[in-house]
Amino acid sequence: MGCALRDVLAYLDRLPYGRVGVGEVSVSDLFAKKGSFFKSEEPTRYERKKHAKTAADQAWLDLCLTVDARDRLKCRSCGRRCDPKATALLERGERHHVVYRSAGGADTSANVVLICAGCHNDEHKHRLRIEGNADVALTFHRRLAGNDWYICRQETAPHVLVARD
Repeated sequence: MGCALRDVLAYLDRLPYGRVGVGEVSVSDLFAKKGSFFKSEEPTRYERKKHAKTAADQAWLDLCLTVDARDRLKCRSCGRRCDPKATALLERGERHHVVYRSAGGADTSANVVLICAGCHNDEHKHRLRIEGNADVALTFHRRLAGNDWYICRQETAPHVLVARD
């Protein structure tokens, strides 16, 4: 059923009206010429978009490796071991943006923190609040039964807690 493009071009060249434009330029010549009507040297919109997406994906993977190494595969909120590659829900870790991307937060190591699935769920249900710079120090607040917040964990450096009296 299907036929190759070269067969179609050969057929079109044999037709009396197979010549295109002024001069004796055949359809196959249009395809054969470099920089012809059908293909230029410039990448297509699809190719540019694909390249940009590939570069962004690689930048995100590099950031994930940096965050995982900095946080030593431990939840920064509760200290529990968590792995973003784990399949079990209780062992899974999430790379969370301190300032959401939708609120203008950047994809930088200072804005991304590794937290366990439970703390991640609490954060999105507004029972946990994370503040600070993830590269320097973070402060974690928990909500009490009312609307009051208390500091449940405070760091002076990643995984180094403030001494409490």
